[in-house]
Amino acid sequence: ECVVIPEEMQQRLDAGIHATDEGRHDAEIRGAALDAVNWLRAQGTDGIILGCTEVPLMLAPVPGEAGQADEGDAPDLINPAQLLAEAAVRYAMD
Repeated sequence: ECVVIPEEMQQRLDAGIHATDEGRHDAEIRGAALDAVNWLRAQGTDGIILGCTEVPLMLAPVPGEAGQADEGDAPDLINPAQLLAEAAVRYAMD
């Protein structure tokens, strides 16, 4: 079964993705990604595919704000960009 976030949450996430593309990162942008991930977790998902390369960046701590963990490394998150990079390195080493 596939679970997707509600449209309003998707719009907020999309705005954060565009802001990340522009090089911005703040609590609002991080919050959009965290809210989406936490909503999906609350639905009982087994794993969450971070289907846009900007989302792991959005989950990173905001510079200058103490006490934040890098949420992009959680074991229930699947980062396709990381998997692709690892596969490329393995291919190049072969």
